Amino acid sequence: MTEYKQFRISLEYILLLGVLAVSYIGTRIFPDLSILLILVSAAVISAAGMRFSMAMSISASLALFLANGIVASLSGEGVAGWTALPVSIPAICGCFCVYCLRKHYGLLKTTVITALGAVLSIGIFAVTVIRFVDPNFFAQLLEGIKAMIDQVIDTLAERSSIDSNAAAQLKNLYLAVVEMIAPAVVLISCAAIAFLFPYLAKFYVRKRGELQFEYQTSFSLIHADKISALVPIICLGLIMVIQSQIMLVVLFNMILVLASGMFVCGLSVISFYLKVYVKAFPVRLLVYVMVFLIPSAPMLVVLLGILDAFADFRHLKNGGGLVG
Repeated sequence: MTEYKQFRISLEYILLLGVLAVSYIGTRIFPDLSILLILVSAAVISAAGMRFSMAMSISASLALFLANGIVASLSGEGVAGWTALPVSIPAICGCFCVYCLRKHYGLLKTTVITALGAVLSIGIFAVTVIRFVDPNFFAQLLEGIKAMIDQVIDTLAERSSIDSNAAAQLKNLYLAVVEMIAPAVVLISCAAIAFLFPYLAKFYVRKRGELQFEYQTSFSLIHADKISALVPIICLGLIMVIQSQIMLVVLFNMILVLASGMFVCGLSVISFYLKVYVKAFPVRLLVYVMVFLIPSAPMLVVLLGILDAFADFRHLKNGGGLVG
């Protein structure tokens, strides 16, 4: 390797670390943008591993942990500050993602393993908070969510003249729903992060001439098999007859997680036909935006994903979208 090439590699790595630093500082200054900045940080760590080596990805993660630890210590956040989610999620998920891509795993396998990294990050954070900060931290968090729900419903009640009894019932209903779907929300959020940031990383490395980390199956070819499509329907039927409260919560969370998977499959069908028939990128982007903005559209996309498992709208070969 020539000295000039080594210099360019070192310079590019330093620039990636610079972007990582800016993203981390952004999570400190703008907490409301944490999710977006977590995606950026994870993409940077993954890009470092794809462009150079797994060791580079690990070193970027360690640098992020060390910088955050210093800031956490100086600001009095203690041990829990070291494992803050804007740091632990991109660090762990980024390394998991690089490992999968360097092994040339498929889209499904990479997403699942990377999502497990996000779950692991949340678990580590939860343990350190409960152990070193406050055993009642998550109970207080729930109280905060309850207060937020109360405030929103009180505002709606004032504007729509809802009586106090109906408002109280509505508050209890919303809180019960939040408590019930919390596991599904966590899993879906982890899967979404694991699904999205590799595309950001691969967009960067593709621009740098690296083409070896493409998935064997593109997004527009993802589809569910018939069994996967039937499971949420069966769970929905069981909810109608099962009386056990615990089983109802488990089934409801399963339906939400599986419906999210069907949503991705339905969106894949839309992506496939948009690529075939619509060449203008602004038009395609508008369709995607409408899917998320129109209230009934997500349910229709879920239904499309389920129907595609049986009708095979794209005439794909068996297993074409789930190889991995």
